[in-house]
Amino acid sequence: MDISVVIPCYNREGSILSAVLSVLNQVGNHNVEVIVVDDGSTDSSIDIIKDLNIRILKTNGRTGACNARNIGISAASHDWVAFNDSDDYWRIDKLNYIEKVINSNDVTIDYIFHPFVRMVGLKSMVGGVYNGSSGVINEDFVKELLACNMISTQCLIAKKNTLIECGCFDVELKRFQDWELALRIAAKARGFYIAELLSLCIESPDSISKGFKKGIIARQYILDKHRSLFLKNKLSMFKFLFSLQLRSIVSVLKRD
Repeated sequence: MDISVVIPCYNREGSILSAVLSVLNQVGNHNVEVIVVDDGSTDSSIDIIKDLNIRILKTNGRTGACNARNIGISAASHDWVAFNDSDDYWRIDKLNYIEKVINSNDVTIDYIFHPFVRMVGLKSMVGGVYNGSSGVINEDFVKELLACNMISTQCLIAKKNTLIECGCFDVELKRFQDWELALRIAAKARGFYIAELLSLCIESPDSISKGFKKGIIARQYILDKHRSLFLKNKLSMFKFLFSLQLRSIVSVLKRD
């Protein structure tokens, strides 16, 4: 299988090598193009990986992960593009599952996603669960996606043309860039869900607390940008607004 994997990087000298190797060391016979996009790192991140069989691109200074990913998408040589973050890790057989879906003669699809394990300190939780079994995503999926973010960046695999036609990542968003892009893709393309935990996402408790307010702002941005889609799905809009209001109240209580 031919696939390009885009990894944005900014000052991740402690984790970038493991993140890249988790992609390069996949079992199976795969032609993997790893594209690391350096977003202005000032540490030794790039020196650590420069001798690996990968492509290293650079942004024009610190531009953000979304722009870095978009640069990687544009530069990708293969028809299918996947993502990893510079502090996250793929399960060693992830590409075998993806290859099986892509090579299936039963259905033509434009994107794939799967659930993941999130580690916050010593605690773990499962995210991105859509269904109990693998299969083609039904037409009502966008309704569920409006109410709940199910597609994390490192769990998204899509055709390069699909990503470009949908506009790639929105560089204006500071959080939930994966959610917003997934909404655009799911509204236009046909997807497949793999019911396997194929990625490990690492988050620090500190990063979550600092990103809480940004999350509220991002949710409001998503609501405004996709208002017409929300209006067509009133129940999903109610769930979204309830969640947004609840988080706003929590934010006020935290400030007090």
